[in-house]
Amino acid sequence: MIGFFSCRSYHTTKTILSATAAKSSLLGKLRKSTGFSISNCKKALEQFPEDLNKAEEWLQKEAKKMGWSKWNKIQNRVAVQGLIGVYAEHNIGAMVEVNCETDFVARNIEFQNLVGNVLLGCLDKSKEYEMPENKEFQKNLLGEVDLMNLNCKSLNMQELLSAAISKFNEKTVFKRAVILKTNGKLSVTGLSHPSQHCPNFQQCQIGKFGALVIHRSKDQQEDTTLGTNMCQHIIGMNPISIGAEDLAELERMKNVDDVEVKDAEEEEEIELKDSDETRLLFQPYLLDPNLNVYNYTKEQADILDFVRFECGGQ
Repeated sequence: MIGFFSCRSYHTTKTILSATAAKSSLLGKLRKSTGFSISNCKKALEQFPEDLNKAEEWLQKEAKKMGWSKWNKIQNRVAVQGLIGVYAEHNIGAMVEVNCETDFVARNIEFQNLVGNVLLGCLDKSKEYEMPENKEFQKNLLGEVDLMNLNCKSLNMQELLSAAISKFNEKTVFKRAVILKTNGKLSVTGLSHPSQHCPNFQQCQIGKFGALVIHRSKDQQEDTTLGTNMCQHIIGMNPISIGAEDLAELERMKNVDDVEVKDAEEEEEIELKDSDETRLLFQPYLLDPNLNVYNYTKEQADILDFVRFECGGQ
């Protein structure tokens, strides 16, 4: 009996080893003939475990659909052209950067639609963010990996990206995004430059630059004009910070020193800075350099946060 069981065990092991070797051989042949990744070749052999020709046909169809072959060829290329997509309405704002290799592709309607689809994916993602009770707004930054996990309608971003690479034959990157959300008492305004509407998403603006700004109106009414002007200023002057803390300290020092002023208008006026100033409130206002941003906004709204994207920038 012992010999019987030993014999059966020997033949079973031999059969398994033979099957494994055969499968490994098919995998190697398929990998060599197609050049696709081992994981994709394994998927093909799972579909057609005993037919190498059908497995290769399946791979070629999937490669065409998903852009595998082109993807592998272009990964070392540089992609710094592209577009910024901007959306803002009431208490929600989103901005994305999608890169390609040439400005020629960036002007293509299908590429512009791709930017709109990525933005739609971000807006869908924004529904998952709940506003904490102790916060007036939140800012969520998304990188390449985060964006690739989003969905737009019935498609995931991986499918959209693969289709774009296959279509344009250029490296395409979903580089970054930001989603702003407020408690409803604050407004979000956005602008792109040069500004045009996305063909498949008219509420989306696209351009080489983009800005979003969160502001609180002092007359309890949403002021989109001020928000748009601030976005235009932020795009043009590229501030790094708001400067609210420095402004508060300056006002405090005025009170401590009991600074005399000539009239009521000068009482709250702060010193105009030069063009190298990086604090938003201290910068000369782009549309009227005789004012700084603080003097332009102080009677209308408080600026609470902003984000600026430049295509190909950091």
